[in-house]
Amino acid sequence: MNTEALQSDILEQFAEPALVLDPQAPFRNVGSWDSLTGMAIIVMIEDKYGIQISDAEFRNLITLQDIIDLVQKKSN
Repeated sequence: MNTEALQSDILEQFAEPALVLDPQAPFRNVGSWDSLTGMAIIVMIEDKYGIQISDAEFRNLITLQDIIDLVQKKSN
């Protein structure tokens, strides 16, 4: 799995054009973060990558890297 493409796909779900976020930064600290952004990320991952992430799993994710790691783990 191409992690750069996944990271880009995740960042596209935020309402901030050309958002750059360090993979270790908490994604919920982004100014445009809201629950709809979270749902958009979950749906995008399921639609584009065929991987389901539960709400409970997503709530435990803190950083962009956490999302990437979970998707990679579930894809194996």
